[in-house]
Amino acid sequence: MERIFSRVQPDALLHGIIRAADFTHHRQDISPAEEGLQLAFFRMCKGQTFRPHMHVPRRREIPITQECWIIARGSVLASYYDLNGVLLEQRILLPGDATITWRGGHTYEGLEHDACIFEVKTGPFVGVAQDKEYLD
Repeated sequence: MERIFSRVQPDALLHGIIRAADFTHHRQDISPAEEGLQLAFFRMCKGQTFRPHMHVPRRREIPITQECWIIARGSVLASYYDLNGVLLEQRILLPGDATITWRGGHTYEGLEHDACIFEVKTGPFVGVAQDKEYLD
């Protein structure tokens, strides 16, 4: 996984880029344990399973919306921004790749017609006016 840190606050992890081809283990945790949005990568063999379970209700405080994109089809140009809104990096994401933003800014541009992406983010959604600060 490629990790992108802030230049204005060098110890702040902002973004991660995950390429499916890079993983060799059956399970690899992507997110640091303290982050609200947790992402892991799994490889499963035929017949492999785990114990059935439910998650216990527990009150959690999520101070910022965090977001993950998983590219299902096509390609996307990802642009990653620092805490001060300055462009840090750009990467092309391909099918099977994922990107996660814990903090900082981002934007994505489809590079092919009909690119398909899964978006996962922390909630609940409280509306654009209370959730986003535009950088342009």
